[in-house]
Amino acid sequence: MYCAGTRNRPGLLNEDDPTVTIEVLFDPPGHIRLPITNDEIVDRLVQAQALAGQPVTLITYDTGQHFRAQAAGLRSHRMRNAVEDEPEQQDKRKRPA
Repeated sequence: MYCAGTRNRPGLLNEDDPTVTIEVLFDPPGHIRLPITNDEIVDRLVQAQALAGQPVTLITYDTGQHFRAQAAGLRSHRMRNAVEDEPEQQDKRKRPA
């Protein structure tokens, strides 16, 4: 679990202060992960938000995860790539000639 922000404003990135802090939060002993990875990530963020005492924002490309986060009361931002920015898919079945 990662929480990033600037020294003066945790959770917010600021061009005037490029210093970033990252905190790694470990699961409590005995924690059993949820069977759906997106649910587990959202659950851990809800716990991190309670610990931080301030809003936590999920940034994701995953639409389902974005909606799960919003349903759990988290702020969420869904990133979007323009089609021309996406990497080309390589067909693994083709072999070089």
